[in-house]
Amino acid sequence: MPIAALLLAAAISQTPPDSIFRDGYDAGAACLATINGSTGPLDLRERSDIIYLPDGARVRHNVDVTQWDNIWGHIDEVDDVTPWPGVPGSSPTIHTVGKTEYIGAKFHVPLDVPPTLFGKYKHVIYGGGPNVDATISRTCGDFETREPGCWVQNWESNDNFTLYWRINSTANLYCNLVPGGDYYLNIRFSDPETTGPDCRNDGTCQMTFQHQLGGL
Repeated sequence: MPIAALLLAAAISQTPPDSIFRDGYDAGAACLATINGSTGPLDLRERSDIIYLPDGARVRHNVDVTQWDNIWGHIDEVDDVTPWPGVPGSSPTIHTVGKTEYIGAKFHVPLDVPPTLFGKYKHVIYGGGPNVDATISRTCGDFETREPGCWVQNWESNDNFTLYWRINSTANLYCNLVPGGDYYLNIRFSDPETTGPDCRNDGTCQMTFQHQLGGL
């Protein structure tokens, strides 16, 4: 029974991420089409092709990237979906994300999740794209959270595991996930004026994240 892997800030800057000013939605509500961040408006990216490493020809087209399972619930372009926590070792590339867009990928933590379960993410160096800000939050598009371990700022694609979560965690290194809860993995490019790597002339870039699991 699949159950999870998702991010967390570890041993990285203690400076809180840039605030994002949310416009009238509560925790657990649907993602807004546009949120107003400290760097300007960010539009929700709803669909993108997904490329699965290591072969750039393994493409899943026009994927709904507002759902976590559609991204990390696959390890190639032909397998069936594996619900959260998805497929260990999956390395999906979200191919098209605007420099002024954000990803809000919703996932659900089952009530029967193993209490020892934990996961970790790395921003893959090959095809990983520009630096990003990322959070795990009950609220879609929440880049303001200060929950221990639940955010990382200016995360470069360096192949280091940097984002960690754990079920019912009390350690600051791990983002605490509660069985039965709904969460969002929120990701945006740190610099909306970035020129790369892995950016194109149309104002879009790509981002690649691998996740691994432990404690099963």
